[in-house]
Amino acid sequence: MMAYSNSCARRPGRLSANGRFPDRVVFAILAAWSLAVVAGLCALWRYEAGPGDSGSPPEHWPAQSKIIRDGRPTLLVFAHPLCPCTRATLAELERLVAACPDQLDAHVVFIAPEGTDDSWRDSELFRIARRIRPVTIDVDAGRHETDLFRERTSGSSLLYDSSGKLLFKGGLTAARGHEGDNQGTDSIKALMTRQGDHADTPVFGCPLFEGDDRANRQKLISTREPKS
Repeated sequence: MMAYSNSCARRPGRLSANGRFPDRVVFAILAAWSLAVVAGLCALWRYEAGPGDSGSPPEHWPAQSKIIRDGRPTLLVFAHPLCPCTRATLAELERLVAACPDQLDAHVVFIAPEGTDDSWRDSELFRIARRIRPVTIDVDAGRHETDLFRERTSGSSLLYDSSGKLLFKGGLTAARGHEGDNQGTDSIKALMTRQGDHADTPVFGCPLFEGDDRANRQKLISTREPKS
């Protein structure tokens, strides 16, 4: 009976005489936990650093657009009203229009898929955008303008000059949901002071469409969407 007990005490994973796991078991548990933490951090980094689909906007302002321009260079920021990443984009937009007073005709274009009611438009991002002056909010019913400008990612920004020529496409943040210095706002500031002629930067945000086919474009695209 004693020999059996001693044999059990020596098995890996069993408690030692003082009630503790053997050192090699503790080391294995810590190693597995460390690998899981590292894997999680790597996945998070890839998510934050990975840009979205930058789209393929028209090189000249489309005649079919219903967005009203005022003769100045026009900046369009396409936004999903429930995308948390776009909060940082709006913060950068506010800083950008403050740095370029009276130079930009800035618009935030919020998608409003067909079949949704006004509650879709009453989001935190809508409230943030309304506080930015002077910025025009355009509700894109049925995602007509988003489709017309061939944009696919929330936070995608386009700058057209006064003649309707595309000068800039990309994002206003350096990573997903991150505020601070970034190539997008720097490029637009340079373009407004005629220190450049065209710029293209990555965009970080949630998708504006589930897929590229027409059928999927009629669906709600976020698991956070209000249910009917």
